[in-house]
Amino acid sequence: PKILESRINNLESGMFAAGSGQRDSATYRSHSLAHQSPTWAVRLLLGCLAVFLLLTPAASRQLTAIRVSEGEDLQAAINSARPGSTLLLAPGAHFSGNFVLPTRADAQSFITIRTDGAGLPAEGARTAPAHSGRLAVIQSPNGSPALRTATGAHHWRLENLEFRANRDGRGDIIALGDGSQRTREEAPHTLVLDRLYIVGDPEFGQKRAIALNSGATEIRNCYIAGIR
Repeated sequence: PKILESRINNLESGMFAAGSGQRDSATYRSHSLAHQSPTWAVRLLLGCLAVFLLLTPAASRQLTAIRVSEGEDLQAAINSARPGSTLLLAPGAHFSGNFVLPTRADAQSFITIRTDGAGLPAEGARTAPAHSGRLAVIQSPNGSPALRTATGAHHWRLENLEFRANRDGRGDIIALGDGSQRTREEAPHTLVLDRLYIVGDPEFGQKRAIALNSGATEIRNCYIAGIR
């Protein structure tokens, strides 16, 4: 009987030890899953969100916004912009000068210049004279272009802007490249002019709205009038 009682006690002790080991192991595995699964789920969700933002043109253009008010140095803002940036010009602001779009040799995404604010034509809609007054205005104070490209400039996008006539309607309002280019590398390219309102002088008209000496250039949904 003592031998049998001893064996029963040993068996019960072994079962209790095995049970304790299983419970400890189960508790450990549950604890591990509870801490690891949400972490991986959160990482996956954030990764998907980041990819979505990078692949969405409208969202990617908002990653770096540079706001420019009337009286501020527009050329300095243009020079400081990097690929993916958006220059937001104050609604109704007037910028007078002969501005230059510089070359960004490493540019693989657009730098956008557009009017800030709501109530302007959305992508795919044409602009109209009714929007004048809410658009930021860029105008030359002389007969040289209000806006021109530097040699080889590329990946620039202009949206929802107003360009008015040069003094006495002389020259070109916008010059994309010029006649001095001799190689493909010198020619500007990959340019988009979208929803621009370009109008000549009521009295003198305007010699030319846009001088096109560039490659891969899109002009869409613009309103151009008074060029004569």
